[in-house]
Amino acid sequence: MNDEGAALSDALQLEHIKFGQLMSDAAKALERKLASQGTLRSGGQLLAVTDIIFTAIEGVVEKVIEYREELAVRVPTLLAPANLLTLQSKLDQYIDGGVNGVRTRHSMQWARTGGGLGASQEAERRAYALKARVKQKLAALPLEARLGMHQSNKHLGTMVHISNSTISNLNLGNVVGDLNSSIQQLSTEGRNDLAEALRKLTEAVGASEQMNDEVRKEVLEHLSIVSGEAAKPAGSRKMGPLKTSLEAVKSGVALGTQLLTLWQGVEHALKAAGVI
Repeated sequence: MNDEGAALSDALQLEHIKFGQLMSDAAKALERKLASQGTLRSGGQLLAVTDIIFTAIEGVVEKVIEYREELAVRVPTLLAPANLLTLQSKLDQYIDGGVNGVRTRHSMQWARTGGGLGASQEAERRAYALKARVKQKLAALPLEARLGMHQSNKHLGTMVHISNSTISNLNLGNVVGDLNSSIQQLSTEGRNDLAEALRKLTEAVGASEQMNDEVRKEVLEHLSIVSGEAAKPAGSRKMGPLKTSLEAVKSGVALGTQLLTLWQGVEHALKAAGVI
């Protein structure tokens, strides 16, 4: 895989993680909101629940499309027709899940009271309209990009890029995607020095010829833990795993002068940010 293909793969993995986070957060918020509705006793209540469900779905869909737009500033091939069609299909499936959820609630309501048919019809109407908006928005993204609208209106934080040819045999799973997610979060929050230091060290480890595959994999996994914990609020950090991973990274990069220098930059940035 060439560098362009590796960048596309990284961006898609990062988007997948972001989509999962958005869906999880929305589901938890939805649970709390629906719990406050109590037992459904009328078709009108079920219509209100349908509105709550689809308002949450619309919010997730909007954020996913915005994130594709941001990523495409760095990886323009994300706006290729085939890649947009794949995203549209994923969003359509997510929307259909909302319709199925309402139908399940409708069948339960129907069994109790014989009402609720209007809610299923409303869900189908909302889904149809939302799918149409998704199609229109995705179709507009390449045109907006050609006009330079995304570059002027959006800013994407620091993003790790490791050539797949150097790590293809390491079985890293979601490690690179997790690194991108946490490093970008640091950048978005204004901790640019730490984000950039972590990016440089991560990319240098990925390309290093001074490490064997086993050591490289281990160091990247520990860097993922370091960046992940650093991106958390101070009160949520797990200092035990963080300290263990810091020692593991320090030991792993001691093989090369350049890597050690980059590690010292990370260590300094972590101290300056109050992480350690």
